[in-house]
Amino acid sequence: MFKCCRKADLRLIAKELGLNISDEMTVLELIDMIKKSDKFKTEPKTKENDRSRGYLSPDELRQAELSLVSLAQQTRKYDLEGKDDEQKLRVSLVEQQMTDLHYALVLLVYRSDYDEKVKAEFIQNIPNLLKPWEKYIGENKYLTGDSITYVDFMAYDVFDFYRLFHKEALDDFPKIKAFQERMKNLPELQEYMNSSTYQNRRWPIFGPTAKDCGGGDPPEHL
Repeated sequence: MFKCCRKADLRLIAKELGLNISDEMTVLELIDMIKKSDKFKTEPKTKENDRSRGYLSPDELRQAELSLVSLAQQTRKYDLEGKDDEQKLRVSLVEQQMTDLHYALVLLVYRSDYDEKVKAEFIQNIPNLLKPWEKYIGENKYLTGDSITYVDFMAYDVFDFYRLFHKEALDDFPKIKAFQERMKNLPELQEYMNSSTYQNRRWPIFGPTAKDCGGGDPPEHL
């Protein structure tokens, strides 16, 4: 389900499963712990908590695992972690913040009390969520410098999720829209983005237990 799962995503999944984790754990260690969890192997019972949200199904957890394995492999293969220590630090910080932006939307659509009122309230707050990114991108070509890293692909997906969720989400943010165009027009991505594989994966953007964007007909602005 999650196209842009990262280490932070795994940490949240592990916490959902009630696992004890540490900051030092690697992606592969987190994956191994999740795979061995009894709750991961069996259907978890949906329950309420103070955030009134649902729990991910085993299939969705397994899809998140596959996304993370693929990410780790591609990041190493194509040297997308950053060119030096300074950029790698920026990449790490941007990843954390982008994961927060991603999960603001994820937590919304998995809320058990999700309805049109809840959706409208979230839409009203979208500008507050995106303004810092508009300012941060500024005139930069990519999020952490002149060379592309995996967080740029992550950001492209997350910004596009917001656009798919709400058609006008990016309309007031020209820097974000320009960034999206730069990413979309990368020559290396053109063949993939025009392929049936990519087109078939564009919708839905969330799993079947999501209250929005988890199935049905895709929006006209897909």
